[in-house]
Amino acid sequence: KAEDKGVGSSPAYTTVVINLIDENDNSPQIRISWLGSAPEKIAEDADLGAYIALVNVQDDDDDEIHLEIQNSSDFELENNSKNRYILKTKSYLDRERIQNYNLKLIARDSGFPVRETVENLKIIVEDVNDNAPFFRHGQYNVHIDENNEPGAVILQILAEDQDEGQNAKLSYALDDSSGLFEIDSENGNIIALESIDAEKHTNGSDFVSFVIIASDHGQPSLSGFTEVKVFINDLNEFQPSFMSRNYNFSIEKNSKIGASVGHLEANDMDKTAKMHFSLERENLPFSINDRTGEISLSRSLLNFSDVPVFYQFRVGVSDSEKRLKTKDLAEVVVYVSESFRSLENIDDASKAAVVLVGIFAGAVMILITITIFICIR
Repeated sequence: KAEDKGVGSSPAYTTVVINLIDENDNSPQIRISWLGSAPEKIAEDADLGAYIALVNVQDDDDDEIHLEIQNSSDFELENNSKNRYILKTKSYLDRERIQNYNLKLIARDSGFPVRETVENLKIIVEDVNDNAPFFRHGQYNVHIDENNEPGAVILQILAEDQDEGQNAKLSYALDDSSGLFEIDSENGNIIALESIDAEKHTNGSDFVSFVIIASDHGQPSLSGFTEVKVFINDLNEFQPSFMSRNYNFSIEKNSKIGASVGHLEANDMDKTAKMHFSLERENLPFSINDRTGEISLSRSLLNFSDVPVFYQFRVGVSDSEKRLKTKDLAEVVVYVSESFRSLENIDDASKAAVVLVGIFAGAVMILITITIFICIR
């Protein structure tokens, strides 16, 4: 408005327009709205492409804004509309692989100079009971002596679970048809319920086996299994004894060296018994197999000028481990019977004489047979 100071002056008017040039003096703003019931959390069994949060960006300078995500290849941003994004999963999640994600959202405007805003975003992956308990070994072996103390812990066996919380809390059970063992459901201690007799409980083997089951407390519960073999160490409780107190054998005088005379049988009630046989008299023409109890001729009887009608001696049996000082004894009598000497031990003239005698005897028998036949006719 302009006017002079004269009387009756008329003012004049004009319009002045001031244009404000925008300066890039505002940084972008990031607002996050979580879609789940638990902010910043997602279950590890979430579907591929599951929505996690809505992300809104704005700039008071009204610039165009670019938003990106860093620090993870398992998540991505989907542009829903101008300056609105959806944060969602790009890969299947696994809490046992990655439990926590620390994402970085970066918003940049299009002004000059460019201004940016960084928002750190933590996402916690919640556990799902997707891992069964497991044992480090498919089979465990333990050795105990027989006649053990009832109630004693023979082994502690523990399983592992890669889940967490209730999903990783374990209880133990034992499947044992023998009824000799039980397990503490909480700490995995295996207990022998009674004194075990190796000769009674092992059924032809040297161990008792059963299955251990570990179950978690998840919903639904998952289980893992392993086998335990308890080897029962046999103790030397019994003394070996012969099946008979007296043994009678016979052998021909011309028997060859190494010829079998007879076999002595003994028994030991210990499960892993190994018996040791021995002759209790020296200077005998016999030897004995210390493991089998087989008596055989060790020297030719033809070399003796005066061979007795029988030999009488004793044989002992003991533990091969020599834990028992005493032996069980059996009386053995070996009768020596006369027989024709072998042709291998006589000279050529004697051999010829023996052959002639044989031929003559055969001819006489034939003549007698013919005579009887003629008389009957």
